[in-house]
Amino acid sequence: MKRKTSVLLLTLLSASSFAGAPDFINFAVNQAHKHGFKGCDSAIKKVYENAGGTDIRVNVTVDNSNPNFLSMVSSWGSKGDSVLNKTTFIKEGKKCHYDLTGVLHTTKSCLAYAKENSNFDYTAETGDYIWMENKGGVLMLLHPAGSGCVATYSYDQKS
Repeated sequence: MKRKTSVLLLTLLSASSFAGAPDFINFAVNQAHKHGFKGCDSAIKKVYENAGGTDIRVNVTVDNSNPNFLSMVSSWGSKGDSVLNKTTFIKEGKKCHYDLTGVLHTTKSCLAYAKENSNFDYTAETGDYIWMENKGGVLMLLHPAGSGCVATYSYDQKS
């Protein structure tokens, strides 16, 4: 579970201390190219730089009327340690903007998970969700699920 949390946080913070599986990174880039989307390779590589485990699946959605837009829904990891990710890439000239949402499930309570992620500060509680944010602008929404917790991360970045 610690690995899953670190992988997702590092992906969202774009500050990796270890590399993901090169085959997974290349697979994600190739999926974008297969759909005619080029020019955001560095952003795609950054999003998938920590993807690892035993398998990866990437589904690509393109907007035929806008060749500067691509959405990728993906999951990677191993049983009991996996990440679900949705990233939208938008080309703006020579820059690529992306908006990422990642989801993971932990067997820890939301309170225990929040304490473990002390770099996030409490913002509010709305309905069933606890909102938290770190100094880098990453949002973490926690939702109790059975005896565990679902953590949803959201991050918006330009690369």
